[in-house]
Amino acid sequence: MSVSELTSELDYLAANPAVAQSLIGVDTSAINAGGPESGPARMQASVAVLNVHVFAALLGEAAANEGVEPDADDLRTANDAVGRLASQAPGMPVQLNEALLRLVSLQAALGRSFSDAIVEPTEAEIRAAYDEVIGDGSDFTDYRCSSHILLSFGDGAPGSTAEPTDDEVAAALASATAVQERLDAGEVFETVAGEVSDDTGSAARGGDLGCNQSGTFVPEFEAALAALSPGEVSAPVRTQFGFHLIRLDSVGPPAFEDVEAEIAAQLLEQRGDPQEALLVLVTAVAADVDVVVNPRFGAWSLEQLAVVAPPGAAPAPSVTMPGMQVPTLEGDGFTGP
Repeated sequence: MSVSELTSELDYLAANPAVAQSLIGVDTSAINAGGPESGPARMQASVAVLNVHVFAALLGEAAANEGVEPDADDLRTANDAVGRLASQAPGMPVQLNEALLRLVSLQAALGRSFSDAIVEPTEAEIRAAYDEVIGDGSDFTDYRCSSHILLSFGDGAPGSTAEPTDDEVAAALASATAVQERLDAGEVFETVAGEVSDDTGSAARGGDLGCNQSGTFVPEFEAALAALSPGEVSAPVRTQFGFHLIRLDSVGPPAFEDVEAEIAAQLLEQRGDPQEALLVLVTAVAADVDVVVNPRFGAWSLEQLAVVAPPGAAPAPSVTMPGMQVPTLEGDGFTGP
């Protein structure tokens, strides 16, 4: 890109501040006339415009490496989005228009390819993710996995600040004692929790409270939980919420089988994030190509994945294009607007 081409694009943006604000996030109504680096605002705009072109080029390389090309729908999406922006201010320089079309169409095409390529994580991958978090288990020595059944006081919401009456306390204790007798008689804890627990959130999971570090619960609950052995159920324990029947399920990190489904869902969600996939892909491309920037306007930073302004100059803002879904160039990568 020549200096004269950059100057032409800056002049266009200076004459159309609304478009410039949408495109590069710079108030171009304040930029000075002259060369691309004349005045701090114009320098800021110059760096932002260069980032649009550099990112378009990197995205093109990434698409070529992946064998991805925009289809008719991708091109239509790009033409509509860029057309809406250009219609606000006719006369957009051809090179800028083409860069924007490449950005939008290639991102659409790559996003589609990422979605098509998403596969369910294997058990080995899930196990590896589990092992990475749990390690040798030494960070989980004060973790306890537990379940409970709550019988609250009266008709108030569990944890109500109102002090329960003696009758309400007696009724809640009687209910908890009756539930304890059902458990002692062999009824399944999860089934009973689902039927009677006033903690509706955990009741839907059979009373499961998950695995938590010491200090998570109120002191009375913590003390009762610490006194239990795995598999043991407490006598009714009074807290501000009511009476609890607490079961200690295990001590230490959760078992793989207990969190396998959750880890699989997290891995799948990560794989389904097109911005994350795009960041990885473009970062890899950027590491293998030379981005040459005229030192008058700054330097290319692989770490920031962006052209950065010369020392002392204001940093270029993120490139934001509302409604166009074009990635923005951030300090440590890019994200969608």
